[in-house]
Amino acid sequence: MDWHMRKAEKEEAGRINELFIEMLRSICHTDQVTGYSGNELDRFFNGGEEWICAAEAENRIIGFLSIEVHREALSYLYLDDLSVSAEYRNRGIGTALIGKAEAYAEERSFYH
Repeated sequence: MDWHMRKAEKEEAGRINELFIEMLRSICHTDQVTGYSGNELDRFFNGGEEWICAAEAENRIIGFLSIEVHREALSYLYLDDLSVSAEYRNRGIGTALIGKAEAYAEERSFYH
């Protein structure tokens, strides 16, 4: 299976929300979960430092990791939501998404 990682686009927020709901159902063991509300994902698509790294295969997003940047007294990256579609799990995609976030942190000098 060929797949690659890239920055998610705003038009893909619906698919990201589907994967978020799939993740919540898996960890909460119930279908009674709620996805992102309203414009909650917009901050990841405004051209700032926060972004969503998407894993894509067959022209659709199969996983994602949302990356928040906090610049306070101590600057850090916060890895928020991580989800890989059930049919693509155990193939190293989640690990690769985290690796991409680590590389992003290094690029931004969060590692000293």
